[in-house]
Amino acid sequence: MKTEQDKEQRRNYMKAYRERPYVKAKYHEYYIVNKMHWGGITKSKQQENELLHAKNTERFTNYEEG
Repeated sequence: MKTEQDKEQRRNYMKAYRERPYVKAKYHEYYIVNKMHWGGITKSKQQENELLHAKNTERFTNYEEG
């Protein structure tokens, strides 16, 4: 029973902690930095897929001609 009360107290504390302005700013900065990083990964993966598609198309057309 005590552990349930402890868990509830912890939840309430963390909920109040996340509402603090400096904590919100810290989380927002983390989000912005990682969003730029995640976007770079997605963009490079998309470019790799487009290059692979171009190579496969070239092979297919060369095979048909030859």
